[in-house]
Amino acid sequence: MSIEALWAVQFTGVNGVRRATSGGVIVIETGRIFGGDSSMWYTGKYDRVESAKGRFTVRIQTGVHFTEGFQSIFGGALGAQVLLGDIQVAPDQNSMAAMLTVEGNPQMKLTATLTRVAELP
Repeated sequence: MSIEALWAVQFTGVNGVRRATSGGVIVIETGRIFGGDSSMWYTGKYDRVESAKGRFTVRIQTGVHFTEGFQSIFGGALGAQVLLGDIQVAPDQNSMAAMLTVEGNPQMKLTATLTRVAELP
């Protein structure tokens, strides 16, 4: 089974002692990632490292929808960010767990749980 699919994603962000959650959807397809939630959109690339059984690295660029009143998952105003990290695929390939950091701000950590919701057409 391939990881290329539509995934529901649940984010948890940590910036010091502040924790917040958010959710959205992501499409993973041919080395690329596309998705979004109520306040951000995401595009990026991934490299699957076959030698590291089920693990791959990602670099995701985020951008901002104009959604008045929303804050970043880290608190404060929304802003475009680059997320870097690793994703571990479950053996059944129906879920994944990600550990991400904001490029240039390693204290800003983000975890994500992804659940396969549909195959791509």
